[in-house]
Amino acid sequence: IKSWEAQLNQYPISPRLIHHSDRRSYNIAAKIIRIYLRSTEWVCSMSRKGNCYDNACAETFFGTIKCEMLYHKKYETRKEAHRDIFWYIEIFTTVKGGTSRLVI
Repeated sequence: IKSWEAQLNQYPISPRLIHHSDRRSYNIAAKIIRIYLRSTEWVCSMSRKGNCYDNACAETFFGTIKCEMLYHKKYETRKEAHRDIFWYIEIFTTVKGGTSRLVI
């Protein structure tokens, strides 16, 4: 939790933050994080076992990023990865004119 809070303090956080998790995250640390999330206005993207529909947008986003970008390049710094992901979200999806929208 301390390292998670350090990240939250280091980077600006949206009040509408969605914490992405998956079914495999049902361990002690995940339970502590869920308790922490309940004390904020943030939400977890997976509500309960077997309910994949509320998690579909996060799974689609991360799957697309991995398939189209991250598997094809090795990033030396976090800044490089951030730049490419920003480009993908803000430029590529806008120019492509896709029907899906990602709210951050």
